[in-house]
Amino acid sequence: MTPPRVIFFLFITVISTVAAAVVVVGQEFPAPTPYPVDRYEAGWNTNPFTLKTAAVATQKESFAKDLVLGSMYQVGLETTVVLVNAKTRERIRIVSTQADPNGMRIKSANILNSRRDSYAEIEKDGEIAILRYDDRLQKQLAAQNQVASNDPNGNGNPNAAAMNEAAAAAAARGQPVQKPPGAMGNNSANPNPNPNADITPLPGRNTPPQRRRLLTAPRSAPAPRPAPAPMPPPPSQ
Repeated sequence: MTPPRVIFFLFITVISTVAAAVVVVGQEFPAPTPYPVDRYEAGWNTNPFTLKTAAVATQKESFAKDLVLGSMYQVGLETTVVLVNAKTRERIRIVSTQADPNGMRIKSANILNSRRDSYAEIEKDGEIAILRYDDRLQKQLAAQNQVASNDPNGNGNPNAAAMNEAAAAAAARGQPVQKPPGAMGNNSANPNPNPNADITPLPGRNTPPQRRRLLTAPRSAPAPRPAPAPMPPPPSQ
């Protein structure tokens, strides 16, 4: 059986809850304050199909992304650099005294004893690219030139004539010709030339030592064989 005191407290709690609910229902709920119309006019008058999309920033490709160093040589004070397009195999010849038709210019050319250390700095529109030799491409080009030289309808090295003309002009003026590393002289006139005969030492470097050549003694002709002795006459009958 529930004690009378507990029943009394439950009764008071129910009466208080009902009275509070009656008071809340009797009060009027205030309406929210509206925003001004100009808050929404900007969105109403904007057509998303007329908005201009910001242009996507595209990274500018380097002018020398497909170029490698083909050859370079110096005649007097004039330096010539030949570039090769690794994809199209096109050759571009640039002279230090002027820019090529595409606007490329030689900033510096470092012709060292080693092809690996040699490089050229080419400038175009303010961009500077350092180009080096590509040994794999050089081997492919050398093989193509060899096939072209054996073919009567083939084409040889397109830069050979220009290099020979420049060397001849420099020789006529008495100027030294600095050839690219690994280049040799013309072997057509002398079948066994001195490999160091036409090497000009670079500024600040000593004269390269002369290489020794192995000389083979000529073989002497074998002595003639003696003639056979005549046959004796037959005995008389």
